[in-house]
Amino acid sequence: MAATGLPLERVYSESPPTTPPIRTNRRHIVRGPAHMIRDGHRFPLPPPTEFKDVVIVGAGPNSLVSAYHLPDLEVVCLEKEPRCGGNAQRSKWRGIYFTEGAAYTRTRSDLTDFMASEFGIKPTPVQSNIGYIAGTTIIPDFYQTGFDKLPFDQAIRAEFNRFRNACVEAESRLRPGLGELYDGEDISEPSLQDEVLRLETMSFEQWLIDHHYPREVFEWCDAYCPTDVGGYPAHMSAITALVSMANVGNYDGSATWPGGLAPMAEALETGVRAQGANRIRTGAFVVSVTNTKDGKYVDVTYLQANRPHTIRCKTCIWGGQKHIARYVVQGMPEEQKAAIGKMSYNDISVMNLCYDRRIYDDALITWMNGGPINNILSADWVRNAGNTDPDSPQVLTCDWTNRPEDRAMLLDDNWVVEQCQRSARRMEEIFPGSLDHLVEIRLPLRAHSWVSNSPGFISELLPVISNDVGRVVVTRSDHGSFNSAYRAGLENAAKARDWIS
Repeated sequence: MAATGLPLERVYSESPPTTPPIRTNRRHIVRGPAHMIRDGHRFPLPPPTEFKDVVIVGAGPNSLVSAYHLPDLEVVCLEKEPRCGGNAQRSKWRGIYFTEGAAYTRTRSDLTDFMASEFGIKPTPVQSNIGYIAGTTIIPDFYQTGFDKLPFDQAIRAEFNRFRNACVEAESRLRPGLGELYDGEDISEPSLQDEVLRLETMSFEQWLIDHHYPREVFEWCDAYCPTDVGGYPAHMSAITALVSMANVGNYDGSATWPGGLAPMAEALETGVRAQGANRIRTGAFVVSVTNTKDGKYVDVTYLQANRPHTIRCKTCIWGGQKHIARYVVQGMPEEQKAAIGKMSYNDISVMNLCYDRRIYDDALITWMNGGPINNILSADWVRNAGNTDPDSPQVLTCDWTNRPEDRAMLLDDNWVVEQCQRSARRMEEIFPGSLDHLVEIRLPLRAHSWVSNSPGFISELLPVISNDVGRVVVTRSDHGSFNSAYRAGLENAAKARDWIS
């Protein structure tokens, strides 16, 4: 099946005999068709055998929102993976739900209000500090009051205070211009325009260098930024990092469910399926999206069960990743393809360490240095908030961000297993004896492919990459937050209705 480019799920129950005996269950979603199209392969494009009002590529959050808001139209979502939800999926181990992607959202927002009114589900508010592990020193209240607990001399501790203060000052001063920048508007305040645009086109790493921060501050940013800001400091804009770092540790108004944000995607999936039969097809990899010559329809060809199929529709919503769209959406302008090609992606896999007893409960999320994994998150925090029987099982959800130079290694199974082993050994350094209680490691190798706000992304790329191609609506959301996916889904549904009318 891999040879023909079809999505394939492989499950391994044991590590290869050459590695330490830590059981590693890992699930690969093979993206064969995308690799084949990238390399010039042309799949057969049979004539249409179905007609729909709308075809939506993908069944992640933004696609599900779009589909749900088109209940009166003939709609089908084509999802390449075996499950819906995109970046919002979850699994369960010994009764504990753990996230495989998106972790938390706002307590009150248009999204959560919609979920409450439409599906009767509400998230649980998060009450937590922001932790950090420097070497083997655990500081659960790191970004609130913990700088003085860092295992560094006083001069280095003072640099962390200087760094935090600089981020807060910059975000506060530049906020008016930032809002206009993110909304795609001209910055109205001349005194802010030059600085905002300069910082948006500068890397955060360069900003750190220009402000002479020591290695220890770099290490903190290198651990925190990839998972919470969207990229390593070298690959993201200074303005995006400053905004995020100014609000580190502020969980006031944040919330989640057991298993992260997956319950919202599950509710939407159930709602879409209830609107009509066969509105979602999984294991369906779209290989071509083409406007018809007369400009009245769109032909969407996908692979499923080893066979190509084509649906003709009045409009198509591209809700998938744009780095695939530039190969699949025919007739896309070269300028748009080039802009998409310049996008920077941050690959994150979620490594869940499953223990037969409690290992760590002092903070919801704690970042760390010195290991493959960036942080640890107590999967059942919102149920227990640290008040749990020490002998009860625990799942620690860990973000594992792969540097761009290691991206191809995700296809090397032995290398992947070794990163799991290294992560377990790193946890043993921090929590001696934890290795004896590690039952298994769960690793869905989807990789989030989270779009980084790289230098120039907002000002130069974003105005181009999401332009529609004929009747193909290209979503503005690309593995960002569930909130942004919700807004994009509503926008996409409205555009689809415009085409239908």
